[in-house]
Amino acid sequence: MEDKEKGKYNSWTQDETKILIELLVERIKRVWRDSSGIINKAMVENKILPVLNERVGCQKLHKHYQSRIKFLKNLYNSYVDLQRNSSGFGWDFETKRFTASEEVWQGYLKAHPNHQYMRYDSHEQFEDLKISLMVQLPMVAIHLD
Repeated sequence: MEDKEKGKYNSWTQDETKILIELLVERIKRVWRDSSGIINKAMVENKILPVLNERVGCQKLHKHYQSRIKFLKNLYNSYVDLQRNSSGFGWDFETKRFTASEEVWQGYLKAHPNHQYMRYDSHEQFEDLKISLMVQLPMVAIHLD
């Protein structure tokens, strides 16, 4: 909150977010987690943020990381909600996009007008996002078919 009050809000670029997700997945595959199976604050501050900051030339702190994880969790939950609670949707592994007929999209977007991005954007890190959030936030461990 201090950053916002001072006018120094530290926003995330697409590259920073992409690299963060890649680093989380890499760390998960290397089993860099604590005894409870999550990537803890010390791991984030000592192993993930220094690499992210060096590779992208940013100055992210743990509070920025927490904010981005919250954003990514909400984004992921939107993806899962689309697939689980809206019949007629599929996933194209080649284009990394959600698929549906025009009629299905119109019905969904009428109920979720802020989700236009889900129809037109490529979601290239969807699978990695699932991996990173399932380990980072075990209570969100959602398995997609």
